[in-house]
Amino acid sequence: MKTKLRRYQIKGVQFIQNNGGRAYLGDDPGLGKTLQVITWRKWFLPAGRTVIVVPAYLKYNWEEEFTKHDPKAFVQLLHGQKVPPGFGLDAPKRAVYVVNYQILKFWVPALRRLKPAFVAADESQALGNPDSQQTRAFRRLQEGVPHLVFMSGTPAVNRPIELWPALNMLDQEAWGTYKAFGHRYCGPEWTAWGWKYNGASNEDKLRRKLRRNGFVRRTKEQVMKDLPPKSRVLIPVELSSPGEYKAAEAGVARWLKMVGKGAKGRAVDRRAKIGELRMLVGKLKMKAVISWVTAFNQSGRKLLAFCAHTEVVKGYHEAFKDCSELVYGGTNKERRQAAFKRVVNDPGCLDLFANIRAAGTGWSAPGISDVCFPEFDWTPGAHDQAEDRTRGIGRGVAGVPTTAYYLYARDTVDEMMLKIQEKKRRSLTAIFDGKGSTTDSEEDLDLLEQMILDRHHGPGRKR
Repeated sequence: MKTKLRRYQIKGVQFIQNNGGRAYLGDDPGLGKTLQVITWRKWFLPAGRTVIVVPAYLKYNWEEEFTKHDPKAFVQLLHGQKVPPGFGLDAPKRAVYVVNYQILKFWVPALRRLKPAFVAADESQALGNPDSQQTRAFRRLQEGVPHLVFMSGTPAVNRPIELWPALNMLDQEAWGTYKAFGHRYCGPEWTAWGWKYNGASNEDKLRRKLRRNGFVRRTKEQVMKDLPPKSRVLIPVELSSPGEYKAAEAGVARWLKMVGKGAKGRAVDRRAKIGELRMLVGKLKMKAVISWVTAFNQSGRKLLAFCAHTEVVKGYHEAFKDCSELVYGGTNKERRQAAFKRVVNDPGCLDLFANIRAAGTGWSAPGISDVCFPEFDWTPGAHDQAEDRTRGIGRGVAGVPTTAYYLYARDTVDEMMLKIQEKKRRSLTAIFDGKGSTTDSEEDLDLLEQMILDRHHGPGRKR
C-alpha cells in the first residue's frame, strides 16, 4: 500500500528538497520526521548510498519504517565494533546503513569508503557537545557528503550553544565558528576558565536566521488540522538479552507441546508460564524504553506510561524518580489522587508510570497529549481507556490529538499480544469485551499458545 503523507509532511519533504537536501527537521515527536526523510530519499535521491545515525534504541524502528514506506530499499543495521571483511562491497548502490552513535567511530572509515550521498542524524541533540567522541565521529562521516539532514524534537536540550555543531555542519558559512555563534546567541560570559556560553541572547534574531537557513519546526498545535483525533505509533525496541528470551520461549514451547491439553493443572500452569514470558519481555525491554523516555523527556512534554506488571512499573519510576510519579495496585486512594494532581500541575513532574488496571480509568489528564505502553494488556479496551485520559472534555491539550506509543520487542510475546489486540479491534463483539473484563480469556491464551507453537514447531502444528 502506498504511503499517504499529510500536508505538513509533504511540505517537510519539499523543504528538504528546496534546501538542496541539507536541512534540520525540528518537528515535535510523533509528527513523522522519519517518514519525511525516507520519502525525500525515495523521491529525490536517484543514486548513492545512505547512512542514518541514531540512538541504539531506534535502529529497529528505522528498519520497520523503511519496510512500511520504502519496502524495496536495501537496509542493513550495523552492530558491534568490528567491521566485517569486505563490508559493503556487494551492497546495492542505493543501500541504507543504520548505525548507532555509540559505535559510530568504529564504522566511520568503512562507511566513508562507500562514499555516501546522504547522511542523516536522528535525535541529533546527541551531537550537542562539539568535543564528544560521537560528534567528532559524525563530523568525519559527513565531510564532503552532499546531502545532510538532522532530526530532533528537542534540537537543544539545555541551551542554544548545543545547536552549533549541527548548524555548522549544515552550513559553515552561515553559522560560522563556535566562538562567533556563542558570542552572538548564547549570552557570553568571561570566567577564569575563558568564555562560557551557557546563556541565551538575541533569541528573535536566532529564530529568524534558523528559518532562513534550513531549519523547520512544526508543533502538534500548528498541524492539528492534519492529524486524526488519536494516533497509535508502533516502535520496535531491542531486548537487552535476546538469547535469554529465546531460550525461555523455547522452553515454554517444549512444555506446551509435551503436556497434553487435558493434563491436570495445565490451564493454571499455562497461564503462569505465559505470564512469566510477558514479565521477562517487560524486564528485558527496560534499558531501551528508559532511553526512549529519556529522549522524549527532553522535549519538555509530559508523558503517561502504562505497564502491566508492578515490578516493571516500579523499575521505571525508580529510573526517573526525580521527575515522575508512580501508581500501581498497592497505591492508596489519597496517594493515587496526589500523583495524578502532581503530574498534571507540577512543571517538574514529566512522567506518570502506572499499572494499566490501576490508573487507566477514572481520572483526567488536562495538558497532556502523549501516552506510551512499555507493556500490553490483553484487551484493546483497557488501552483505549488509558489513552483517553488525554482525550475528551477537560482532558489533554485543547485541539491537540492524542499520540499513543507502543514500545514492543519484535519476535516475542509482545508481537503476539498486539496481533491478538488487533484481531479484537476488528470484531464488534470485542468492543464490549474490551470495555469489560481486563483479564486474559482462555481464547486469548489459546491464540497465544498456538503462535508460540507455530514459531517453534511449524505452522498449524497442534498439541
